[in-house]
Amino acid sequence: ADTGAVQALFDIDIDASDIRAGALDHAILDEFRVDWTDPSQSFHIARGRIGPVKMGDQGFEADWLGLSTLLNRSTGRVFSRRCDAEFGDHRCTLDPQNFSDGTTCPRTFKACQTQFNNAANFRGFPFLVGDDALQVSLLDSRNRNGGSRYD
Repeated sequence: ADTGAVQALFDIDIDASDIRAGALDHAILDEFRVDWTDPSQSFHIARGRIGPVKMGDQGFEADWLGLSTLLNRSTGRVFSRRCDAEFGDHRCTLDPQNFSDGTTCPRTFKACQTQFNNAANFRGFPFLVGDDALQVSLLDSRNRNGGSRYD
């Protein structure tokens, strides 16, 4: 496994307040095996990145995230019928203060279109074909003429 933990005391050249502010976030770590009687004899063992940092009174502990953790993260957008913008963020463009207290967005295209008049900024894929269409039998009697399934 290429994950683990790293511990350090505050005798390093980084102040505790800088660590809290994110100075170590995603820093690259390299692990070497070194013969301390002859430091020129060393070899590289592993590479990773700093993960979440936990502060203590005299130092800090951070997760060592190996390169394999990069394979477990989501990148890009999620293809979903629901909107992936947060209500009122820069992609949504609506100001929640313009709506009554307690207004929540159900993140559907219909709500974006009718309730908020904001269909142009909908950040989902409302016409994405679902599993139901993938599991339909060829013997199904519905017309398959290439037209819209949503008329």
